[in-house]
Amino acid sequence: MVMYENKSVFIKKRISGGEENTTNNKMELKAVINGLKMLKISCKVIVHTDSQYIKQGITEWINKWKTNGWKTADKKPVKNRELWQELDEVALQHDINW
Repeated sequence: MVMYENKSVFIKKRISGGEENTTNNKMELKAVINGLKMLKISCKVIVHTDSQYIKQGITEWINKWKTNGWKTADKKPVKNRELWQELDEVALQHDINW
């Protein structure tokens, strides 16, 4: 669900989707990415999620991954790297409270 205000009008849009042979982590990443991409101008955003994978990934882990060449603390490649990179790029366009 994406909710935003445009010219003093409160707007709600339900977005959904699915893919075969995917994981909940990939779909959660895609949901946040797609929600942020719906915003055509830079703005203040509050992202509500029950996913610790998303919240910790974007607020705690991502800067370490970038510093470590997209490797985890265990020196393994970050799973869903392309999606994390896309989320990072899209998130930088907004002032987001996770």
